[in-house]
Amino acid sequence: MTSRWGAGALWMMLSVLFAEMLGALLIGPTGIAPGRVLSALFQPGGHGVISEIVWQIRLPRVIGAALVGAALGLAGAIMQALLRNPLADPYLIGTSSGASLGATVAQIAAPALALMPLGAFLGAAGAVLVASAATRARGAGSVTIVLVGYALSVILGAVSSLLLTFNHSGLVAIYFWFLGGLGNVGWPQAALLAAVLALGFVLSLVYRRELDALALGEREAQYFGVDVGRTRLVLLLLAGLVTAVAVSAAGLIGFVGLVAPHVARRVGGAQHGRTLVLSVVFGGAFLVLADTVARSLPVGEIPVGIVTAILGGPFFIWLLLRRRGALL
Repeated sequence: MTSRWGAGALWMMLSVLFAEMLGALLIGPTGIAPGRVLSALFQPGGHGVISEIVWQIRLPRVIGAALVGAALGLAGAIMQALLRNPLADPYLIGTSSGASLGATVAQIAAPALALMPLGAFLGAAGAVLVASAATRARGAGSVTIVLVGYALSVILGAVSSLLLTFNHSGLVAIYFWFLGGLGNVGWPQAALLAAVLALGFVLSLVYRRELDALALGEREAQYFGVDVGRTRLVLLLLAGLVTAVAVSAAGLIGFVGLVAPHVARRVGGAQHGRTLVLSVVFGGAFLVLADTVARSLPVGEIPVGIVTAILGGPFFIWLLLRRRGALL
């Protein structure tokens, strides 16, 4: 795959993302003519209620969707490269179960304080730290990390279920948080997402050559001078931090971090510099599209996690089958 094709794919995805974001601004429960929406967008504060709707409700949600999708795409690309596992996603190391437990504890302990996002972040970050500790064990490899993540998911999920068994009051709120949604994303959440995503994106590009070496195998990477243990620890913490912030803002949204890296590799080749960039852009475009669909159905808005599963599941199966030549 040539670099020219990779650059062309990047510009195409960026154009699609921009068009999706612009189209998403025109959709909402309040019927506003497209011309008035665009006018309010370019003249903030000059259209009263319409300007308030565009700038305080629709725009932060659309930007938040793009940022959450980009964060999950980036984290998924890092995890798949780091573990050399095409089925790896941002939640593989127990992040989702940790976030679920944190959100459950926060909702049960103080339902009136709306602390679920903070609890989700702390729970996800705690799971990442425990999983990262496995990388410091002597002789620990990618299989150990996967198994630790699986064990964490089972344990933390069981604790969450136990808490909900004896506390039904927060069941509905937690259930909808599990399904994911961007309705509560405002400018503060968008700013935090942008800052963490920028940090994660830059640092991941710094390690792009190490990821290329790790794709050949851990022993081979050591021959190229890569400190495998240190690289794995840094990138696990980085992917975990990005995922934790995304989860705290939007809940559990599946398939974005799984599908985006696969698309990125197909259109941009195997080099991780291009894969990381394209995963960010496609992840953002995918979630903006899914959120637009989720809030424009005739039956009313549904959780965006349902839409990503319906769109992402069949698409991912198609990618796998096409990769094996079953559809050629």
